[in-house]
Amino acid sequence: MRKLCWFALPYSGGLFLCVYLLPEALFLPLGGVCLLGMLSALLFHGKIRFQIALAAGGLALGLLWTGCYQFLIRAPARSLISDEYREYILEVSNFPRETSRGASLSAVIRTNGCSSAKVQLYADEDALSLCPGDRFACRLRLSPSDSLRGESVDFYEAKGVYLIGYVKGPLTLLEPASAASLRYLPQYAAEMLKNSLLRVFPADVSGFFVALTTGDKSALPPGIYSAFQCSGISHVIAVSGLHIGFIAGLYLTGKAVPAFCPAQDPPYVFLCRFGR
Repeated sequence: MRKLCWFALPYSGGLFLCVYLLPEALFLPLGGVCLLGMLSALLFHGKIRFQIALAAGGLALGLLWTGCYQFLIRAPARSLISDEYREYILEVSNFPRETSRGASLSAVIRTNGCSSAKVQLYADEDALSLCPGDRFACRLRLSPSDSLRGESVDFYEAKGVYLIGYVKGPLTLLEPASAASLRYLPQYAAEMLKNSLLRVFPADVSGFFVALTTGDKSALPPGIYSAFQCSGISHVIAVSGLHIGFIAGLYLTGKAVPAFCPAQDPPYVFLCRFGR
């Protein structure tokens, strides 16, 4: 455990420096200096030599990892940001979701020398017919994902998405998804499970079970997710067998909260009461 701490704490410190303090141009040079610092451990003897090597190695890895990610992933993606609409070829990476103004979907840009740039797209209702693996062409205006309506957000960047794309005009399907491809098998499996739950359970509870088993909260009735947040139990809507086991046990016994009636109250009503 002590050895792990000697490595993990400097590694975390390197990440902290990169994210909050250091300019991007210093990530790789300082990481190289820390690697040289590992050699200085040879000047010492005994346990201190090993500790210095671990600390310098952890700090170097944090700086170099962040620097390489910045250079290879983040910088090429953000270089595509433009106020103009341009033609791009993209590949759908998840099933689109219906919004009040059309559809939103996740995709990966496959042109302009940036083959792994993830982008969150907002398009018309035509995009709802796309599936993971489909390749299509469209005109996009790409904006940074760290600013939304003039406010700084980190929701998208935490998922590795550095671009938000606004589609103008029609989408042109170039190549449908290949049935032999296994890359998007988890997305198809999650979508099949979601559709099965929506079909099997009543409309007032199906959205809860979908969120519980797949993490997709889009099917929750309006206001329910806000109720979870206000009750401080929004974490329960996650892909977790332990959570499902707790809920199944409470549901079957019916003794945890006497006010809960399984025949009348939907599960999320019970959870909100239990959270209070």
